Amino acid sequence: MTRATRPLAVVLAALLPLACGPSGLGGNGSGPDVNSVSAELTVVPASGVQCIRLTITMGPTVDRQLFSVSPGQRTILQISGLAPGPATFNGDAFDLACSAVTGRSFPSWTSDSQTVTLTLGGNTKVFLTFRPNVRAIVSADFVGTPTFQEFPIPSGAPPFLITWGFSGDLWFTEPEFNRVAKITSAGVITEFGVPTPGANPLGIATVGGPDAWFTEFNANKIGHVTSAGVFQEFTIPTLNSGPYGIIPGPTGGYWFTEYLGNKIGFINNAGTITEFNLPTATAFPVGIDWVTTDRLWFTETGTGKIGSITLSGVITEFPVPSGAGGLGRIATGYDGIDFVDMWFVETGADKVAKIASDGTVTEFNLQGGTSPFDLNYAFDGATYVPEPDANLIARINPVGVMFEFQVPTPNARPFSVPQAGGPDGKVWFTERNGRKIGTMTFP
Repeated sequence: MTRATRPLAVVLAALLPLACGPSGLGGNGSGPDVNSVSAELTVVPASGVQCIRLTITMGPTVDRQLFSVSPGQRTILQISGLAPGPATFNGDAFDLACSAVTGRSFPSWTSDSQTVTLTLGGNTKVFLTFRPNVRAIVSADFVGTPTFQEFPIPSGAPPFLITWGFSGDLWFTEPEFNRVAKITSAGVITEFGVPTPGANPLGIATVGGPDAWFTEFNANKIGHVTSAGVFQEFTIPTLNSGPYGIIPGPTGGYWFTEYLGNKIGFINNAGTITEFNLPTATAFPVGIDWVTTDRLWFTETGTGKIGSITLSGVITEFPVPSGAGGLGRIATGYDGIDFVDMWFVETGADKVAKIASDGTVTEFNLQGGTSPFDLNYAFDGATYVPEPDANLIARINPVGVMFEFQVPTPNARPFSVPQAGGPDGKVWFTERNGRKIGTMTFP
């Protein structure tokens, strides 16, 4: 029989009492643990199964444990630290080594579930059957028509890039008016003039706090502003570097691109700046972001490449199939479960694309002549892309299904969306011609 037709069986049976308390599970101080539980596995010969993941749900506590197994051998697994009371068991079997199994690994087999009541000193048996895994990603994704809300900018400035740090207000830049501004979740806008005249603030970033960091393209500075409008400015060592995109770093500080300096920069919270030269001349880096803590990713609009940089400054570049016409923002991908891949804009090709950690690029077409620049993920697992020339906002779900929605204000030129979409489950965006901040809420 093949592995597609032969099920696996797992038997769980109570053994000896525990000699010590649990590690992070237990009864939350409410009493002793039950007897430790063993799992007896008989793995189908030549099945390829190398790892079993058992999931035990005990009220609000969910415990997942990986166990390495040898194909064709009888294996005893010891599970400890379980609390008295109802417990639901189910499992996954992988044809990968446990060291390679991650939260995004799909099992070769999945089991049924069984709930039993664990008692002190009692003997409990649980029988699980693993069947061929036929799960697939399928999306109809009927999200419904969103409701829009728009908030005019008090000064009438055209807003540019917008950010949200998962708490507090959103911040955005107003390059033509030389200001940065914040907006509350209720739509109250406060604007602050940048101290250096003609600084031309472009990129802006914030994380988990009331302040923001931003780039000053013309002034060759990185700015810092508090919620009260108190500024600090830090001059970049390279003259006329043209700082553009900026993002909070995976281990603190802020990383930014130097569009004219052809470098990637890093500034710590004390204002000390470190710069890294790009290997390709006239790369003109624009956007920067990260998905794993070991490196960041950035767009090179001059070369049509995506670059990655480690925290120590090692740079790798990947060509983009349709990227010769210019690239815009790059942002973390989120599929509603996990953060994975990087999404970016191909401005000249009217496309958005995602790049995997190995450099594999997948492209998605937008309407012709939309001139996209910015994109970002939202907590619903979709990626949102403003299309300025078409006055649309596109929504692309993790499997590539796309919907586009018209902004109420004619010729508003929606331009930028913040990470995670913004507060209150809404998707926030800037309107360059509309001179407003907008939100869209799905039913």
